[in-house]
Amino acid sequence: MTTSAKHILFLSVFLLSVMGIEPARAQTTSSGEKYNLIVSDQPLVVVLEQLSRMAGVTFSYNPDQVGVNRKITLRITGKTLDEIMQQLFDEDIFDFRRKGSQVVIYKKTEKVTPIGEKVQPVDASSKQPDTVYLIKEQRVTDTVVKIEIQSKTDTVYLVEKQPEPKIGSKDIFRNNPPMYARLKPQTTFDAGFKFSGLLSYRNFSGEEQYKELLNTYRDADSGFAFSGAAGLTLQLNYQRLSFITGVEMVQLAYRFNYNFSTSTGGFYLKDTLDAYYTLIDNDTTWFYLIDSSYQPLDVQQYRYNTLVKYRYLDFPIVFQYNVPLGRNLIYFKGGLIAGVSVGKTGYYLSADTHRVTDLKSLKTRPLLMSALLGGGITLPVSSKIIFSAGMYYRYALQSVYKDFEIKTYPAALGADVSLMIRL
Repeated sequence: MTTSAKHILFLSVFLLSVMGIEPARAQTTSSGEKYNLIVSDQPLVVVLEQLSRMAGVTFSYNPDQVGVNRKITLRITGKTLDEIMQQLFDEDIFDFRRKGSQVVIYKKTEKVTPIGEKVQPVDASSKQPDTVYLIKEQRVTDTVVKIEIQSKTDTVYLVEKQPEPKIGSKDIFRNNPPMYARLKPQTTFDAGFKFSGLLSYRNFSGEEQYKELLNTYRDADSGFAFSGAAGLTLQLNYQRLSFITGVEMVQLAYRFNYNFSTSTGGFYLKDTLDAYYTLIDNDTTWFYLIDSSYQPLDVQQYRYNTLVKYRYLDFPIVFQYNVPLGRNLIYFKGGLIAGVSVGKTGYYLSADTHRVTDLKSLKTRPLLMSALLGGGITLPVSSKIIFSAGMYYRYALQSVYKDFEIKTYPAALGADVSLMIRL
């Protein structure tokens, strides 16, 4: 080999050593510090940004090669940056290296000669003399493209005004939950208004010595009379059971129909209708047929056809059991009514004179207890409002009057409706 060829070979080896070409994995990204990373269905670019903030590094890569929109789902706990990168990228396709705080991600397409690997010298003995071989040096570098991605979106709402649909009969109860859905194992409260119509009557009883007066009372009480009630209702519900109370103003009316007459003064009429005689032995005796009747001078007729009214402020204590029936409920209820007397008007027959007297002269029981039994149906109006309708029967357990010979027990058959709202 000539002197010039030796110089060229030596210069080539020297340049390769001095330039210090880095190997494919000259420095790993791992610093020994461990991180936690939890992502679900996130793009790769978002995951790298999150990892960059945690590790304090900057990633450089070609977005077209690594696939920045690829969805990533990972749950990593206590791993180094190097281990996380190996899970993010296929090490058969991608590689990475770190320069300070810069991490370069690239595709394995070019082979780079690692640092420290010696260049094989040319065997000069196999070459012809005076032949100069020029070694062409090719340095392969990575093209690093740093792309800053900014996402800006603008949401525009287009409002299209359409005519409101007409509500038909099928739509009124469309969004109402069925009543059985309200039978939950939890406590709920309802409040509302209640109205009742009543057909009222009275029952009478008395001792044997007042039998005639008792019959007169029964004759004077001429059938049903219309009564009514209105008030506020409170209802406590738990599954199928309900407790009902409240306050109601009640008027119980009864028809009093009694007639009698009185007379004052007068005289007796004496009329001879005929005269005749008879023979008894030899004696003749005269007889006179006389008709005598009393003629009153002043006759007065009395007729009473009026209403007897009792007014009470009722406080019901009622228990109710509910049974589902389609979207509705049917219920059965029973309990007591504590009625506080607030007034009375009308007439009664006195026990001693059998004369008509004002009720104000009788002592009324201040608290009248009555029993109640009934049933009905409950329908949903909306998710908060329910409508109920039913019938019931009430009967007084005590006499209205405290110290009167004829015991009087008010009773009524009623129909009620209520509108309740769930609190």
